[in-house]
Amino acid sequence: MEQSHEITDEPTTEREGKLGSRSPSGPIDAAGLTHPGRVRARNEDAFEVIAELGLAMVADGLGGHPAGDIASRMAVQEVGDRMRDLDPDPTQPDLNDAEAVPRAAMDLLRFAVQQANSAIHSAGHKFPVVSGMGTTFAVVLIMRAFAIVAHVGDSRVYRLRDGELVALTEDDSMAAEYVRSFGAAADPDVIRQHEGTLTRCLGAFADVQVTMRAERRLPEDVYLLCTDGLWTTVPHDRMTRILSELPDPVRAVHALVDEANAAGGPDNITAIVVRPVGGDGLPSSAPPGPLE
Repeated sequence: MEQSHEITDEPTTEREGKLGSRSPSGPIDAAGLTHPGRVRARNEDAFEVIAELGLAMVADGLGGHPAGDIASRMAVQEVGDRMRDLDPDPTQPDLNDAEAVPRAAMDLLRFAVQQANSAIHSAGHKFPVVSGMGTTFAVVLIMRAFAIVAHVGDSRVYRLRDGELVALTEDDSMAAEYVRSFGAAADPDVIRQHEGTLTRCLGAFADVQVTMRAERRLPEDVYLLCTDGLWTTVPHDRMTRILSELPDPVRAVHALVDEANAAGGPDNITAIVVRPVGGDGLPSSAPPGPLE
């Protein structure tokens, strides 16, 4: 789906529907859905699935700031364009050895996210109408036996394995930093006070730190990417049940978004469900788990 980098202060048309493919030659079967929710008139979320690259990404434009919808669209388009440069070279063992962590792909993904940050930041300085725009970002790249995750902000990536749904990202937010510091002693009132206040996003500064993770995957692993309009609204156990009971990614994303709207839909809602297909390079000798 083509998305433009044109800078404008006019409202964008709300996008609602499936974006993805079931390419028999691609490494993933994925579907995504976005919805403005029941409260907000404008949808500032964006997502993209590039099945042939094994790539899925979500972005959530910052509410209360100008042009959040433009920032989120720029993020997914910039990263998608950069990742299309990922061309395995026979001389690069990382991209051809199923048992090796694809370092070149990780480096390119990190670079792509950093370039998206630069593009959004530069546009904000060049065009007054979008000054101060920013967005969260989360992405999964399925390559060989690995899942590579990158994120900035509080959009999340989860992995469902053996009936257990685990977050593979840690929120870049003041509330999350507080909880990580104080653990069980954290004051719920303080957490609520700082909910939604990000410590990192794309576009705020010229440079950004991108959190990366790579892990070996198992054949039945399922990945969920979502904005906070989903994970703050739908209970964790309910997300787990939906993903476990609905193997079809299209049905799963519709059920997740419907659940968030049924709970009031206070924010924009976006979800992508990714199921790696085929057994290419799945490791048999090493146990699955994070590599960095």
